[in-house]
Formats: sequence, structure tokens, C-alpha cells
Amino acid sequence: MENQVTQLLKAMVKPDYTACSYAFMQNGKIVCADAIGVIDKINNQPITTDCTFNVCSISKIYCTVCIMQLVDEGLIQLEDKVADILPEFTMKDERYKDITVRMCLDHSSGLPGTQWKHFSVSTTSKFDYYSEVLNYLSNSTLKANPGTYSTYCNDGFTLAEMVVSKVRNMNYEDVLKKYITEKIGATSTNTTYTINSDCPLVSEGKKPKEYFPIQGAGGITTSMIDLCKFGQLFLEPNSIISEKSKALMAKSWGTTFLESDLGAIDFGLGWDLVKHHDPDYDFGDGVLAKGGNSMFFSSRLIIVPKYNAVLAFSETHDCGLEVPTTLMRLFNTYLEPNTYPDYSGIYTHAFGLQKITTIKSSMVVQDKTEKGWIMSDLLNYADGKWTNEKGNQIFFEGDYLLKTTRNRTVAFAQKAKKQELNSVWKSRLNKKYIVCDTTYYDIVTNQMLCSVEFNRTEDTLSLIVHGNKSEPVVSEFPIEVIDDTHAKSYLNTPCNGSRDRVEPYFENNRLYCASYTYICEDDIEPYNSQLFEKENQVYKINNTLEVLPTICENHRILVLDANGDLYYDSMDVEEYKPIESGFIILV
Repeated sequence: MENQVTQLLKAMVKPDYTACSYAFMQNGKIVCADAIGVIDKINNQPITTDCTFNVCSISKIYCTVCIMQLVDEGLIQLEDKVADILPEFTMKDERYKDITVRMCLDHSSGLPGTQWKHFSVSTTSKFDYYSEVLNYLSNSTLKANPGTYSTYCNDGFTLAEMVVSKVRNMNYEDVLKKYITEKIGATSTNTTYTINSDCPLVSEGKKPKEYFPIQGAGGITTSMIDLCKFGQLFLEPNSIISEKSKALMAKSWGTTFLESDLGAIDFGLGWDLVKHHDPDYDFGDGVLAKGGNSMFFSSRLIIVPKYNAVLAFSETHDCGLEVPTTLMRLFNTYLEPNTYPDYSGIYTHAFGLQKITTIKSSMVVQDKTEKGWIMSDLLNYADGKWTNEKGNQIFFEGDYLLKTTRNRTVAFAQKAKKQELNSVWKSRLNKKYIVCDTTYYDIVTNQMLCSVEFNRTEDTLSLIVHGNKSEPVVSEFPIEVIDDTHAKSYLNTPCNGSRDRVEPYFENNRLYCASYTYICEDDIEPYNSQLFEKENQVYKINNTLEVLPTICENHRILVLDANGDLYYDSMDVEEYKPIESGFIILV
């Protein structure tokens, strides 16, 4: 089960992602958890489920619990004025004196929003962040009368954090540790000033480690398993927060002056959504959700009473996921029976390859790009077909993939053939074959077929076509080997799925394909300022080519980059810029 959830996640992330992690807890036990990727792209150390992510605004739930503990103990009340607790808090706008503790938690305080300076930093060194915040607020005004309407506000939670610290007479990070994380055994859960070195913090790519002095609003770093431990507090009675306080947090406190606005009223105390319903997933009533988004991370915490479940997820931004829906899809996959048809595999059409991954009711369609497989569509199964959010459908007849778009169904692709290669064909893989018989007036090689290469993807052989690179998707023709010198396309999909058959063959140390003749890069001489000759000449650029030879009438120069894609063509009007390596074709 865990493998299927992770398999689906791996199909959805971008090919150059850093890391993401998820965990599901049911009935107080972790039932499914995993982490994929690396801690950072400097050392490329594989991630584990003990690694931590900055969950940013999910920290607001921890801060709210700290406040509610004070309420439970009778030390403060939700309607207490913040300025009475924090006399050092002042603003230019006298209305600030009406801001209550509760307004800080339901985003209705009217405060400006965010004290951005040092919101996110690259150091764990402590400095007087509270003084910076108080100075910023003292020079600010309110955007509305306190309590008028709710709009997302980090400043309120920074004040709530300061209230906790002031009333407890402790550093906020010590309050979290003593009153929450130590009690639930969440050893990975910390703030910037209490990082646990045994639980490494993930960094996006090669970017710096990200830390948060803004602890109450966004400073928690945690593993997803430990985040689930915290979430479990909202599903069962415990000694950390009372049932009364949990009910108050889960109440709709948000306010708005627009009759049709359903967004603002969903704010609870700390929670983004206290009446969370999604049309695609039946998770029942009472679902609570909180998101978190920093400069480098996106995270989600969801409490699902119907399944007595806690769901946690975090990613580095380069994963490219829609985190709220991804987490729900992953959990739904965990819950589903394994009774759906499986059409996973490589499919091919006249212009390239696609990877289909079907896991239970989900289908991920991936296009092959130069960076790897990238998700291009996400669909859900019902009644023998998979449908995306636009209403477009995919279904299968045997090995053939059909698509329905705008009520028109066409045959699109077919299952790719797998084939073992002998040593002759293996020696040809991933080598550039450069066109050597184009003409000075041939526009086709200005757009495509200026070079080709043989490629093998998961035992599927194809001919990649290089050209004027404007799209990241790789253009390639699936082929099968006939003998040591011949190969051919095997596609027979109706409509456009099998158009433009190619039959590459070798003769006299040249490759012949699609009406052109190609020379292997292994047989190409280096370029040393040679000039035009009577016949076309192809050279390899090994050193920076600063200047091109003079072109006369009815002549042409094509320069390809090292990948074989068109870099410069004298047929175009663009000015030539030096290139370090590649190929030059004198036509």
C-alpha cells in the first residue's frame, strides 16, 4: 500500500525536484509514510522520514494551542485586549487598543499583515525580533476596525506568540517544547532556535537553509510523522488541550461584509478551513485544514474525523505540486480497494512517448522532456474511463489509447514495444547523427531533422529528432530493429497516431532517414576555420567559435549545439553569438 501511494507521488513530481514527504495516521498509529528525494542538491544525501520541513503557517495551530492552554488555565481570556497584556505594543492608529487575543487567531484584527523584514532568514543566530516587530507596528495603521472582516494576517500570530511568552515568562520555543512537543514525543518538531541535528532540515535545491524568527506565525520545522502526532491531539481527549478549547478552535470565527463570501467565514482559531468539503473526496464532516507556504516550502495538515485520521504533507517548491489536492488524492489512494484496471506503461504516437501510470482510480500522464518525465495530465477513473478536471477523457481498446476532447474521440497512441538490442545497435545509442545533405533553401532542417539520435527508454527504442528547440517535450519516433542495418516504425494507430513513418537504415557508414543523409558524430572532423567547399561539410566545434566564415549567395551555415539542436541558421535574421561546443554545417 505504501509503495502504491509513493509510486503515485513519484509520477506527479517534477523531474528536477528536491524532496517531499507525507504521513497518514489512523487511530493514533502511522499507517503510511514516506519521503522521496534528497536533503539538498549540494550533498545529494537521500531523504528519510526523520528529515524535517519548514511547515511555516501550520505553526499557527501550535501557537493557537499555546494560547488555548492559557485560556484553559484561566491565565487569559480570548476577549482580553492584546494591548493590556503587551503594553509595549502600540500603533499610530488608536483603534489598535480594541484588538483582542481572539482577533489575532481568526485573522480579524485589522493589522497590516506581515512584518517582512527577517520573516525568513538563513541563520539560527538569535536577535531581537520582537523589537523589530514592535517598531514596525508602532509606525503602522490598521486596515480596518478590529473585528470588521477576516483577511489572512501573520502579524496577529506574532502578537499571540508574544502573549504566550509574556504570560508564561518563558521563551516561546521553550513553551512549545515543555507544553506540547515533549509531551507527544515529537522530537523532530522544533523552531529555529531549537533545531534537532538528528533530524536534518531539507533545503530546496542548492538554496540556503531557511529559518524563521517569526515562530508563532511560521517557525515550526518538523517531520511529517511528528506533525501527525500533533494533529492527533484534535481527534482524541488528551491532557494538552481541553475538549472545550478544541471545539472553540474548530468553530467558524471568520467574518466578512460580503454576503456571498464563503472564504473568510471558514477561518477558525488558527485553522484555515473548519468546514472543509471537497467535491472529489468524501471525507465527511468536521474536517479541519491548515496550509503553510514559505519561500521554499509548501505544506498541509488535514484532520479527518470520519476516518479518525491525520494527514500531513510537505514539499520543496520545485516539486511543482498542488499540495492540498495532492494530499487528499494520496490519502484517497490509500483508502481505495485495489480493484481498478491497470494500463500503466509507455505509450507512443507519431510525435513522441508518453508514460501512463494508473494507480487505483488515479491516472498520471507524463510527457518525456529533456529533464525527464513531467506530468501533463491528471485524471480520475469512473465507468471505464479516466476524466480530467476539464472533462477530457482517456480510455483503452486493447493496446490502443483513445482520447475524448470536446465530444470528439480519436485514437491517439498505442502501447510501445519492448525490444532487446544487440551490441551493434547498443553502440549507436545516444550518439548524434548530423544532417549532411540539406540545401541552402531547405526550411525543414531549420525546424526539425537537423540531427537525430537513437534512444532507449525503458526497453523501448526510438529515434529522437532534434531541431529548432521551442518546446521542452522530446520529439521522437518509436522504431523496432529489423537487422543490423535496418529499423522501422511499427505504429499503426488510426487518425494521426501513426503518420509520417520512418525507416532508418545504414549504408556506407552513413545513416539514411526521412529523405536525409546523416553522419555520426564519431566520424566528424574538428572545425579549424575551414571554408566552404563544393560539397556540404560538417565539422565538430570543440573550442569556442567566435566568428563564422563569410557567406556568399546560395550558401548557408547551420550551427547546432552539443545536444544536436539548432543554435543558429543563416537562413534566419538573428545575429550569431559565439558557442563553446557543438557542430557547424557549411551548406
